[in-house]
Amino acid sequence: MASDGFLKVCTMEDLRVSRLGRLNISLNGRIVTVVVYKEKLYCMDTICYHAGGNLYKGDIEEVNGVPCLTCPIHHYRLSLKDGKQASFTYEVVDDKVGPCFLHFPPKEGTRQRVHPIKRVDDDVYVKLDDANKVLSDRLAFKKELLTQTGSRVCTSPIAADRESHRCLFFLAYSQGCSQVNLGSVRARAFQHFL
Repeated sequence: MASDGFLKVCTMEDLRVSRLGRLNISLNGRIVTVVVYKEKLYCMDTICYHAGGNLYKGDIEEVNGVPCLTCPIHHYRLSLKDGKQASFTYEVVDDKVGPCFLHFPPKEGTRQRVHPIKRVDDDVYVKLDDANKVLSDRLAFKKELLTQTGSRVCTSPIAADRESHRCLFFLAYSQGCSQVNLGSVRARAFQHFL
């Protein structure tokens, strides 16, 4: 262990030869994923805060230039920089559902813990961050979740197909929303249709 609290977790060569440019590592029982993306290093809790998806298996996607790991279960996009979740927003333009875009809501808090990471020569070091509780903390030590395939069948009739988005748009619009955050509307839609 380095004197500043950082632990050596791997080398850059380990990341280069890994299949996805990332490694799952257990540090003091906490499961983290170390990622190299466009020559930058990131470290995030591996188990998704929402439903326990294995983020190691998720794709990396950029949202407004911010690299995100996409959960393989519900496709939540979690920023590798700060652990915030990108949200879809739909606008109503001229009484019609307008463009859809992904963004990071300004008041959104961190949902997935990220950890400080640094490179010294060819070695990669991580310092576990446990300041301020975040949602992913409750699943960060559950190794059994690493075996999930990332494919779950949605059993809700309203969310099972593409038509569900139209129902959500209509519901939001009928309630006077000019902007729709899909997550909050979905909750109201479920209450409305149950």
